Amino acid sequence: MDIKRSQCSKTRKMLNTPGSKTKQEPTEVSVKSVETNYVTQIVSSGIRPDSVYETKILLGPEVDLSSIKITVKGNNLRINMIKALEEQLTKQLPDISERSVFGNLIKRMMKHCENLLIPEGIDNAKVRAVVDNVNGMLILTAPPAIKQSK
Repeated sequence: MDIKRSQCSKTRKMLNTPGSKTKQEPTEVSVKSVETNYVTQIVSSGIRPDSVYETKILLGPEVDLSSIKITVKGNNLRINMIKALEEQLTKQLPDISERSVFGNLIKRMMKHCENLLIPEGIDNAKVRAVVDNVNGMLILTAPPAIKQSK
């Protein structure tokens, strides 16, 4: 029996490749420590014991809180935000965007978007957002949908 294997460079463990016909074993994944270069990190997402949908998102220190926009369309929840550029790049931005063909790309780099799926049985019309300034966290909640009795 021929088994194809490859070595993961981050964990240095032997992992089964998708073409392998062997039983899949748990894969060890290295987790990055919290750094200051992130825009968002999803801390938790799911339905609480009281049937309320809740998602907690840790916001990066450079995220402009006034730029956060939340859109709900069907069961899709989209969170858009803008991360402030570093001071050095911000000072050069007018020159770069006017003279460079990468001007539009630089402007897009400031934007960040998270897309989440709201589970069935949750009232997507009642999504609420709260920003916890102390912990730098965005907390989204939605109650369960009320079933219509006939």
